[in-house]
Amino acid sequence: MAKIYLRSKLQNLAMKKKEAYVTRPVYYARITGDELLERAADNSKLRKSEIYLAAEAITREFRNFLQNGHAVTIPEIGTFRFGFRAHATDTLEEAGAGQVYRRRIIYLPCMDLRRQINTVTLEDVTPKDEEEDEEP
Repeated sequence: MAKIYLRSKLQNLAMKKKEAYVTRPVYYARITGDELLERAADNSKLRKSEIYLAAEAITREFRNFLQNGHAVTIPEIGTFRFGFRAHATDTLEEAGAGQVYRRRIIYLPCMDLRRQINTVTLEDVTPKDEEEDEEP
């Protein structure tokens, strides 16, 4: 079963003007695109060159559709779509593209992935665990 470790740390919460313990996941090294594609090649019957060419074509089409206003669904992963934040205005004449202040990509995971995430075990990392991790 999948497991994610959590670490709690005392932080200054400026908005609430106090200090409190905040729990966050422990992140490991970022997996690069090349590492992901190499693993996919190792775990499939496709050659590495075929995996790389397919990934390049999928990436190109994904970007093209997304940048042209389409919601793009990647099977077993979820749906991505363009989104933005805009200032509200009092009149229609003031509204429009000039009020957009943040662009973003919105991701909605597929139902199966959401279910799987809910089954992940969460485990606290204690100070003793951290000391053991730091030893050579």
